[in-house]
Amino acid sequence: MQYTTEQLKDIIIGNFREEGWLAKVSAVMRRFSESSVFNSIDTGQEDYRSYFDTFCHKKDQDPDSPSIRVFNNGISVLLSKYVPAAVYGASHYTSTSHTIMQSSSAYTLPAGSWEKEVREIHDILAEFNVPLLPKEYLIQEMPFDPPESLSLNMDNYDMFDVFFNWFD
Repeated sequence: MQYTTEQLKDIIIGNFREEGWLAKVSAVMRRFSESSVFNSIDTGQEDYRSYFDTFCHKKDQDPDSPSIRVFNNGISVLLSKYVPAAVYGASHYTSTSHTIMQSSSAYTLPAGSWEKEVREIHDILAEFNVPLLPKEYLIQEMPFDPPESLSLNMDNYDMFDVFFNWFD
């Protein structure tokens, strides 16, 4: 979906919300947790983020295993809180932290075979008509100055930051 610059400015600060979207996000998150190929760990729904993050690792990995709690490779799926938009990419999870995705890591995958898991991500998002934002779009420069409260401390902001950001 294409948004005007004014809509993008409202999305980034949470003033633009597509009606009924949050209920759909809950259903998508439930489907990830029921997935046949993933174990899913929701990394939280903090108010300071503009997205929900579900970290998915292969089903055959026991999430209670000491090696999994210490370090695990998988895929994070980010869902915007405000509009139907998603992205996924390689991520690392430990018992105390995980990778925070940026536009440069969109659609990257961890080492190994992840075709079945990527197909499952696509199928679940398609089931709920949630578009994956194209990487070419996500890496475009943001067409306006970001709000001061955006907490990324970077020199350049891109379209990824409109949909998937942190605020202080």
